[in-house]
Amino acid sequence: MSLRVDLILETEQRSATVVNKKSLLRLSAIVIPLALAAVVIREATIMINLASDLKSKEADWAILGPRETQAKSLAQDCQTHGDILKELEGWSKSHVEWHPQLLGLLREVPPTIQIRTLKVDQTLVGDTKPPARTFTMTLKGKAVGKDAEANVKLLERRLREVSAFAAVITNAQVRQFGADPAKDAKKDDRLFEIVCGYREFKFE
Repeated sequence: MSLRVDLILETEQRSATVVNKKSLLRLSAIVIPLALAAVVIREATIMINLASDLKSKEADWAILGPRETQAKSLAQDCQTHGDILKELEGWSKSHVEWHPQLLGLLREVPPTIQIRTLKVDQTLVGDTKPPARTFTMTLKGKAVGKDAEANVKLLERRLREVSAFAAVITNAQVRQFGADPAKDAKKDDRLFEIVCGYREFKFE
């Protein structure tokens, strides 16, 4: 039988492990504040960098903001001018070349017919895509001689058939024909009105 007697008090006993509670507490007291300090420093650095970036962006925006506003204004002006140009081009494409029409009249009107008035009206056709314009030409004049009626009918037909007119005129019709009521008019003198309708000219 063997006996073991401990002559060391419990308060004087030491643990056989390398790290004891007191060491852990001391270590924790150093490591934890250092870790917290590192986190705080890292977050503070991030905040400082963000603040610096924000100031830089604000400085850039102070320069670029007015430029953006100006660029938007210029883009709007460009769009407006483009729309105007497109509309003007549409009007140009939808018009009639009148000088060939007038030259054609000079060639086709016989010597016994005098054109007193020439009137052109236009109508906008908005229910088509793209919109279009149509024209009406009204000729009023006087025909003399015993063949006055035949000459007016011939002019009406020529306005439909001659190439200068046939490409653009869809119909030509004598609307009025009668004796000239003027006091100095001769027996065979006649007044007439011919109305010519043109095809549609589209804004494209």
